[in-house]
Amino acid sequence: MKFFGPEAEGEDTETIRTTFRLVVQRSTFLIAAVCLFDSAMFYSIGDEQWWWCLSVSLACLPAYYFVDLKRSFPVFLVTVLLIIAVIIWYGTHVALRFGSGINFHFKLIAILPLIAVSGRMSVRAKWIAMVAFTAWMIYLDYRVTLTPNSPLLNPLVSEFMRALNYGLPLLVIAAVVLHYFQLVTEQQALLKEHATTDPLTGLMNRRRLREVWTLAEADGRRGSFPLSIVLCDVDRFKSINDTYGHDVGDGVLQQLGQALRNEVRMTDSVCRWGGEEFLLLLPHSDSVQAMVTANRIRENIAAMPLQIGGHTLNVTITMGVATLQHEEKFEDAAHRADVALYAGKAAGRNRTMAAATHYPAL
Repeated sequence: MKFFGPEAEGEDTETIRTTFRLVVQRSTFLIAAVCLFDSAMFYSIGDEQWWWCLSVSLACLPAYYFVDLKRSFPVFLVTVLLIIAVIIWYGTHVALRFGSGINFHFKLIAILPLIAVSGRMSVRAKWIAMVAFTAWMIYLDYRVTLTPNSPLLNPLVSEFMRALNYGLPLLVIAAVVLHYFQLVTEQQALLKEHATTDPLTGLMNRRRLREVWTLAEADGRRGSFPLSIVLCDVDRFKSINDTYGHDVGDGVLQQLGQALRNEVRMTDSVCRWGGEEFLLLLPHSDSVQAMVTANRIRENIAAMPLQIGGHTLNVTITMGVATLQHEEKFEDAAHRADVALYAGKAAGRNRTMAAATHYPAL
């Protein structure tokens, strides 16, 4: 079983990988800054540990370069493991030097969230690493409590460094948790958008249209407002694909989708219904208003040449219009519009047809 790398059983994605590297890189910079501060603090009290702190701070500078997004995974992994090893050694060494007066080893707790959020470690590897690290921290804390406090530290400096060593890992953990919470929230919003948006045209898909219809229908029934749908189909779309290729056909759908969106009101909805079909949802529009709107849109599109892939195309659409009747379901109204649309196709295309006021037989 792989513990590290792309084959491990972790949830490795490009977003997680990029985010984790940025977190590690910023952590490396933070470690360098903290060690530099510790170095100045120890130098001010005349303790030789200032040299070790300064050495670790300087060592983080090349490490910051080697954990960059551009570095290969083996280089990144080796650098991270070296950073962790050096920090554990450094924290242990200083903690045993000063005892429980400053609890220097508490800073090491900040390593735990970095282990937890790695995308290229399997879950088993994370648990092993975190349990081992926790066991080491418990043992180290026991050793530190047995170590006499350094006489070089006056009470004021001791309390200040103790507060720093308590607060820093808590801030790091809070920052990492907040960052990943924001990432999860953004990913959820992105997933919802992908689940409800047609990837080709950027319009809402059937799933989203049904949600919008449900809300619009409830609003219409409460206020006795009319609600109409217009089903649109591109005329001779197969001929466009056969003559110019599917890339041009996709371009036609994209431009028509944008044109439909520009032609309707802000309160209306445009959906990629499937293939070369679009559906318009027109709240507060009765059958007469919906027919006027559909005819205007059809005429404007017929008069609008499309420039796609070096080709100029004149495209027409046929439309079927249905207005929601009393106690009628969405599927029934859509079926009536579909029947009207194909009646328009049979009548010669580039037409707007009103649906029958009764539900046609299947």
